[in-house]
Amino acid sequence: SAEFGHMGDGTRDENAHPTPMAMPYQDAVSVRLSRWANHVITKTGELWVAGIDNHGQLPFETKTAKRVTGIDAVRDAVGSYNVGCILTEAKGEVLCRGDNALGEVGDGTTEDRNTYTPTKLSGVTSMAAGEHFFCAVSGSGKVPCWGDNSKGQMGDGQGGDGKTRKTPMGLSLPGEIVEVAASSQHVCARTNDGDVYCWGINWGGQAGTSNGTQCGPHDCIKSPKKVPVQNAVALALADAASCAVLSNGTVQCWGESSLTEGAKALTDVVEIASGQEANHFCVRTSSPDEVLCWGDSDSAGQLGRGTVDTNSASRRTPKKALLPYRCRRRAASTAP
Repeated sequence: SAEFGHMGDGTRDENAHPTPMAMPYQDAVSVRLSRWANHVITKTGELWVAGIDNHGQLPFETKTAKRVTGIDAVRDAVGSYNVGCILTEAKGEVLCRGDNALGEVGDGTTEDRNTYTPTKLSGVTSMAAGEHFFCAVSGSGKVPCWGDNSKGQMGDGQGGDGKTRKTPMGLSLPGEIVEVAASSQHVCARTNDGDVYCWGINWGGQAGTSNGTQCGPHDCIKSPKKVPVQNAVALALADAASCAVLSNGTVQCWGESSLTEGAKALTDVVEIASGQEANHFCVRTSSPDEVLCWGDSDSAGQLGRGTVDTNSASRRTPKKALLPYRCRRRAASTAP
Protein backbone atom coordinates (compact mmCIF):
# COMPACT_ATOMS: atom_id res chain seq x y z
CA SER A 1 0.00 0.00 0.00
CA ALA A 2 1.13 3.57 -0.73
CA GLU A 3 -1.64 5.43 1.12
CA PHE A 4 0.81 6.92 3.62
CA GLY A 5 3.17 8.33 0.99
CA HIS A 6 6.02 6.11 2.09
CA MET A 7 6.82 5.03 -1.47
CA GLY A 8 8.57 8.39 -1.69
CA ASP A 9 7.54 9.11 -5.28
CA GLY A 10 5.51 12.21 -4.42
CA THR A 11 2.12 10.44 -4.55
CA ARG A 12 -0.09 8.21 -2.43
CA ASP A 13 -0.94 6.04 -5.43
CA GLU A 14 -0.56 2.26 -5.46
CA ASN A 15 1.58 0.99 -8.32
CA ALA A 16 2.12 -2.58 -9.52
CA HIS A 17 5.23 -1.39 -11.40
CA PRO A 18 8.34 -0.86 -9.23
CA THR A 19 8.80 2.92 -9.23
CA PRO A 20 11.94 4.93 -8.34
CA MET A 21 11.78 7.14 -5.26
CA ALA A 22 12.16 10.86 -5.81
CA MET A 23 15.72 11.00 -4.45
CA PRO A 24 19.27 10.35 -5.67
CA TYR A 25 18.60 6.60 -5.56
CA GLN A 26 21.98 5.77 -7.10
CA ASP A 27 23.52 6.62 -3.73
CA ALA A 28 21.25 4.33 -1.67
CA VAL A 29 22.78 1.32 0.07
CA SER A 30 19.90 0.33 2.39
CA VAL A 31 16.11 0.58 2.11
CA ARG A 32 13.80 -0.27 5.03
CA LEU A 33 10.01 -0.04 4.83
CA SER A 34 7.78 0.00 7.90
CA ARG A 35 4.02 0.39 8.40
CA TRP A 36 3.98 4.17 8.01
CA ALA A 37 7.41 5.14 6.69
CA ASN A 38 10.40 4.32 4.53
CA HIS A 39 14.01 4.78 5.67
CA VAL A 40 16.86 4.98 3.16
CA ILE A 41 20.58 5.13 3.96
CA THR A 42 23.03 6.47 1.37
CA LYS A 43 26.63 5.40 0.86
CA THR A 44 27.77 8.53 2.74
CA GLY A 45 25.59 7.71 5.77
CA GLU A 46 22.78 10.18 5.07
CA LEU A 47 19.27 9.30 6.27
CA TRP A 48 16.34 9.94 3.89
CA VAL A 49 12.73 9.27 4.87
CA ALA A 50 9.24 9.25 3.36
CA GLY A 51 5.87 8.65 5.00
CA ILE A 52 3.61 10.00 7.71
CA ASP A 53 4.56 11.12 11.21
CA ASN A 54 1.41 10.13 13.11
CA HIS A 55 3.26 8.85 16.18
CA GLY A 56 6.42 10.96 16.19
CA GLN A 57 8.40 8.21 14.49
CA LEU A 58 9.73 10.62 11.83
CA PRO A 59 11.16 14.14 12.12
CA PHE A 60 8.59 15.31 9.54
CA GLU A 61 5.86 14.04 7.22
CA THR A 62 6.56 13.79 3.51
CA LYS A 63 5.43 11.80 0.48
CA THR A 64 8.62 12.74 -1.36
CA ALA A 65 11.81 11.33 0.09
CA LYS A 66 13.69 14.00 2.06
CA ARG A 67 16.99 14.02 3.87
CA VAL A 68 16.99 14.24 7.67
CA THR A 69 19.47 16.99 8.49
CA GLY A 70 21.56 17.12 11.63
CA ILE A 71 22.12 13.36 11.52
CA ASP A 72 25.21 11.97 9.83
CA ALA A 73 27.07 8.67 9.61
CA VAL A 74 23.97 6.48 9.96
CA ARG A 75 24.58 2.78 9.37
CA ASP A 76 20.96 1.61 9.51
CA ALA A 77 17.43 2.87 10.23
CA VAL A 78 14.30 0.81 10.91
CA GLY A 79 10.75 1.44 12.04
CA SER A 80 8.08 -0.38 14.01
CA TYR A 81 4.44 0.72 13.88
CA ASN A 82 5.00 3.73 16.11
CA VAL A 83 8.76 4.18 16.59
CA GLY A 84 11.75 4.86 14.36
CA CYS A 85 15.31 3.89 15.35
CA ILE A 86 18.69 4.71 13.85
CA LEU A 87 22.04 2.98 14.25
CA THR A 88 25.13 5.19 14.22
CA GLU A 89 28.21 4.21 12.24
CA ALA A 90 30.90 5.36 14.64
CA LYS A 91 29.97 3.67 17.91
CA GLY A 92 27.08 1.42 16.94
CA GLU A 93 24.69 3.36 19.17
CA VAL A 94 20.91 3.03 18.81
CA LEU A 95 18.65 6.09 19.08
CA CYS A 96 14.84 5.91 18.85
CA ARG A 97 11.82 8.23 18.72
CA GLY A 98 8.02 7.96 18.73
CA ASP A 99 5.13 6.51 20.75
CA ASN A 100 6.75 4.79 23.72
CA ALA A 101 3.70 3.20 25.37
CA LEU A 102 5.18 -0.31 25.09
CA GLY A 103 8.78 0.69 25.77
CA GLU A 104 9.76 0.65 22.10
CA VAL A 105 12.07 3.65 22.43
CA GLY A 106 14.21 1.54 24.74
CA ASP A 107 15.18 4.31 27.17
CA GLY A 108 13.70 2.63 30.24
CA THR A 109 10.53 4.75 30.26
CA THR A 110 7.11 4.84 28.60
CA GLU A 111 7.33 8.56 27.80
CA ASP A 112 6.82 9.49 24.15
CA ARG A 113 9.91 10.96 22.46
CA ASN A 114 9.81 13.44 19.56
CA THR A 115 13.58 13.46 19.04
CA TYR A 116 16.03 10.62 18.52
CA THR A 117 16.70 9.44 22.08
CA PRO A 118 19.66 7.23 23.06
CA THR A 119 19.08 3.73 24.33
CA LYS A 120 21.78 2.19 26.48
CA LEU A 121 23.06 0.17 23.53
CA SER A 122 26.42 0.57 21.81
CA GLY A 123 28.53 -1.72 19.69
CA VAL A 124 25.43 -2.75 17.71
CA THR A 125 26.03 -4.03 14.17
CA SER A 126 22.45 -4.41 12.85
CA MET A 127 18.78 -4.09 13.83
CA ALA A 128 15.34 -5.48 13.02
CA ALA A 129 11.88 -4.07 13.77
CA GLY A 130 8.65 -5.89 14.52
CA GLU A 131 5.17 -4.49 14.98
CA HIS A 132 5.82 -2.99 18.42
CA PHE A 133 9.35 -4.13 19.27
CA PHE A 134 12.97 -4.10 18.15
CA CYS A 135 15.88 -6.53 18.27
CA ALA A 136 19.54 -5.95 17.44
CA VAL A 137 22.85 -7.74 17.07
CA SER A 138 25.54 -6.54 19.46
CA GLY A 139 29.27 -6.68 18.93
CA SER A 140 29.44 -9.45 21.51
CA GLY A 141 27.14 -11.61 19.41
CA LYS A 142 24.17 -11.23 21.75
CA VAL A 143 20.63 -10.19 20.73
CA PRO A 144 19.18 -7.31 22.78
CA CYS A 145 15.41 -6.84 22.34
CA TRP A 146 12.95 -4.27 23.71
CA GLY A 147 9.27 -3.34 23.47
CA ASP A 148 6.18 -5.57 23.25
CA ASN A 149 6.56 -9.04 24.76
CA SER A 150 2.94 -10.21 24.55
CA LYS A 151 3.83 -13.05 22.15
CA GLY A 152 7.28 -13.88 23.51
CA GLN A 153 9.11 -11.48 21.16
CA MET A 154 11.79 -10.70 23.78
CA GLY A 155 12.82 -14.35 23.95
CA ASP A 156 13.32 -14.07 27.71
CA GLY A 157 10.80 -16.75 28.66
CA GLN A 158 8.47 -14.14 30.17
CA GLY A 159 6.11 -13.40 27.27
CA GLY A 160 2.39 -12.95 27.80
CA ASP A 161 -0.49 -10.49 27.64
CA GLY A 162 0.56 -7.05 28.85
CA LYS A 163 4.25 -7.97 29.09
CA THR A 164 6.78 -5.40 27.81
CA ARG A 165 10.47 -4.63 28.15
CA LYS A 166 11.45 -0.96 28.37
CA THR A 167 15.23 -1.52 28.43
CA PRO A 168 17.10 -3.70 25.91
CA MET A 169 18.17 -7.06 27.30
CA GLY A 170 20.81 -9.11 25.51
CA LEU A 171 19.89 -12.73 24.79
CA SER A 172 22.79 -15.17 24.85
CA LEU A 173 22.44 -17.86 22.20
CA PRO A 174 24.75 -20.71 21.22
CA GLY A 175 27.29 -19.45 18.72
CA GLU A 176 27.98 -15.91 17.58
CA ILE A 177 24.87 -14.14 16.24
CA VAL A 178 25.51 -12.25 12.99
CA GLU A 179 21.95 -11.50 11.80
CA VAL A 180 18.52 -10.93 13.32
CA ALA A 181 15.23 -10.70 11.40
CA ALA A 182 11.72 -9.90 12.60
CA SER A 183 8.13 -10.07 11.42
CA SER A 184 5.18 -8.48 13.20
CA GLN A 185 5.43 -10.82 16.18
CA HIS A 186 8.28 -13.30 15.80
CA VAL A 187 12.06 -13.20 15.52
CA CYS A 188 14.82 -15.38 14.08
CA ALA A 189 18.57 -15.05 14.54
CA ARG A 190 21.43 -16.58 12.53
CA THR A 191 24.83 -17.63 13.84
CA ASN A 192 28.14 -17.38 12.02
CA ASP A 193 28.00 -21.19 11.66
CA GLY A 194 24.70 -21.01 9.76
CA ASP A 195 22.40 -22.17 12.56
CA VAL A 196 19.02 -20.48 13.09
CA TYR A 197 17.08 -19.82 16.31
CA CYS A 198 13.52 -18.44 16.43
CA TRP A 199 11.01 -17.24 19.02
CA GLY A 200 7.70 -15.38 19.28
CA ILE A 201 4.28 -16.13 17.85
CA ASN A 202 3.98 -19.57 16.26
CA TRP A 203 0.38 -20.07 15.13
CA GLY A 204 1.50 -21.18 11.65
CA GLY A 205 4.77 -22.84 12.58
CA GLN A 206 6.70 -19.72 11.58
CA ALA A 207 8.92 -20.03 14.66
CA GLY A 208 9.96 -23.45 13.43
CA THR A 209 8.62 -25.80 16.10
CA SER A 210 5.34 -27.34 17.23
CA ASN A 211 6.31 -27.29 20.91
CA GLY A 212 5.04 -23.88 21.98
CA THR A 213 2.95 -22.52 24.84
CA GLN A 214 -0.14 -20.34 24.87
CA CYS A 215 0.17 -16.55 24.63
CA GLY A 216 -3.47 -15.47 24.73
CA PRO A 217 -5.34 -17.29 21.95
CA HIS A 218 -2.17 -18.16 20.02
CA ASP A 219 0.73 -20.59 20.30
CA CYS A 220 4.08 -18.92 20.94
CA ILE A 221 7.71 -19.71 21.65
CA LYS A 222 8.88 -17.67 24.66
CA SER A 223 12.56 -18.66 24.48
CA PRO A 224 14.79 -19.16 21.41
CA LYS A 225 14.54 -22.60 19.84
CA LYS A 226 16.85 -24.03 17.21
CA VAL A 227 15.26 -24.56 13.80
CA PRO A 228 16.30 -27.60 11.71
CA VAL A 229 18.27 -25.50 9.23
CA GLN A 230 21.96 -25.76 8.36
CA ASN A 231 24.34 -23.47 6.48
CA ALA A 232 22.02 -20.45 6.46
CA VAL A 233 23.55 -17.25 5.06
CA ALA A 234 20.53 -14.88 5.10
CA LEU A 235 17.08 -14.64 6.72
CA ALA A 236 13.69 -13.07 5.94
CA LEU A 237 10.45 -13.32 7.91
CA ALA A 238 6.85 -12.87 6.79
CA ASP A 239 3.94 -12.90 9.21
CA ALA A 240 3.12 -16.57 8.66
CA ALA A 241 6.44 -18.01 7.46
CA SER A 242 10.20 -17.71 7.75
CA CYS A 243 12.86 -18.37 5.10
CA ALA A 244 16.62 -18.83 5.03
CA VAL A 245 18.97 -18.66 2.06
CA LEU A 246 21.45 -21.53 2.31
CA SER A 247 25.10 -21.50 1.30
CA ASN A 248 24.33 -23.55 -1.83
CA GLY A 249 21.92 -20.86 -3.12
CA THR A 250 18.70 -22.70 -2.31
CA VAL A 251 16.00 -21.46 0.08
CA GLN A 252 14.50 -23.34 3.03
CA CYS A 253 11.23 -22.04 4.51
CA TRP A 254 8.95 -23.03 7.38
CA GLY A 255 5.44 -21.97 8.37
CA GLU A 256 2.30 -21.64 6.26
CA SER A 257 2.58 -23.82 3.14
CA SER A 258 1.02 -21.15 0.92
CA LEU A 259 4.19 -19.10 1.48
CA THR A 260 6.78 -21.85 1.73
CA GLU A 261 6.04 -24.16 -1.21
CA GLY A 262 7.07 -21.64 -3.86
CA ALA A 263 10.60 -21.40 -2.53
CA LYS A 264 11.48 -25.07 -2.97
CA ALA A 265 12.52 -24.79 -6.63
CA LEU A 266 14.65 -21.66 -6.23
CA THR A 267 18.39 -21.79 -6.99
CA ASP A 268 21.27 -19.30 -7.20
CA VAL A 269 19.65 -17.08 -4.57
CA VAL A 270 21.94 -14.45 -3.02
CA GLU A 271 19.47 -12.22 -1.12
CA ILE A 272 15.98 -12.46 0.35
CA ALA A 273 13.53 -9.90 1.76
CA SER A 274 10.12 -9.67 3.39
CA GLY A 275 8.84 -7.39 6.16
CA GLN A 276 6.88 -6.81 9.37
CA GLU A 277 3.37 -7.33 8.01
CA ALA A 278 4.30 -9.00 4.77
CA ASN A 279 2.61 -12.04 3.32
CA HIS A 280 5.13 -12.24 0.52
CA PHE A 281 8.85 -12.77 -0.13
CA CYS A 282 11.29 -11.49 -2.74
CA VAL A 283 14.68 -12.95 -3.64
CA ARG A 284 17.54 -11.83 -5.87
CA THR A 285 19.22 -14.51 -7.95
CA SER A 286 22.69 -14.36 -9.44
CA SER A 287 22.05 -16.35 -12.59
CA PRO A 288 20.16 -14.70 -14.13
CA ASP A 289 20.51 -11.44 -12.16
CA GLU A 290 16.87 -10.73 -11.35
CA VAL A 291 14.36 -10.35 -8.53
CA LEU A 292 11.59 -12.93 -8.04
CA CYS A 293 8.58 -12.42 -5.75
CA TRP A 294 5.70 -14.56 -4.51
CA GLY A 295 3.11 -14.53 -1.74
CA ASP A 296 -0.45 -14.79 -0.48
CA SER A 297 -1.46 -11.31 -1.61
CA ASP A 298 -0.81 -8.85 -4.41
CA SER A 299 -3.65 -6.50 -3.50
CA ALA A 300 -1.48 -3.39 -3.74
CA GLY A 301 0.87 -4.59 -6.47
CA GLN A 302 3.56 -5.57 -3.98
CA LEU A 303 4.77 -8.47 -6.13
CA GLY A 304 5.89 -5.97 -8.78
CA ARG A 305 4.39 -7.82 -11.75
CA GLY A 306 2.99 -4.78 -13.55
CA THR A 307 -0.63 -5.66 -12.80
CA VAL A 308 -2.31 -6.96 -9.65
CA ASP A 309 -2.23 -10.77 -9.74
CA THR A 310 -5.64 -12.09 -8.68
CA ASN A 311 -4.83 -15.80 -9.18
CA SER A 312 -3.78 -17.47 -5.93
CA ALA A 313 -1.75 -20.24 -7.59
CA SER A 314 0.08 -17.71 -9.74
CA ARG A 315 0.79 -15.41 -6.77
CA ARG A 316 2.37 -18.26 -4.83
CA THR A 317 4.79 -19.06 -7.68
CA PRO A 318 8.02 -16.99 -7.75
CA LYS A 319 7.97 -14.68 -10.76
CA LYS A 320 10.16 -11.86 -12.00
CA ALA A 321 9.51 -8.36 -10.64
CA LEU A 322 9.58 -5.74 -13.38
CA LEU A 323 12.39 -3.62 -11.98
CA PRO A 324 13.58 -0.69 -14.10
CA TYR A 325 17.15 -1.19 -12.87
CA ARG A 326 19.31 -4.01 -11.61
CA CYS A 327 18.92 -4.63 -7.90
CA ARG A 328 22.02 -4.69 -5.73
CA ARG A 329 20.70 -4.18 -2.19
CA ARG A 330 17.97 -5.73 -0.11
CA ALA A 331 14.72 -3.88 0.60
CA ALA A 332 12.12 -5.14 3.04
CA SER A 333 8.46 -4.41 2.39
CA THR A 334 5.61 -4.46 4.88
CA ALA A 335 2.75 -4.41 2.41
CA PRO A 336 0.07 -6.87 3.57
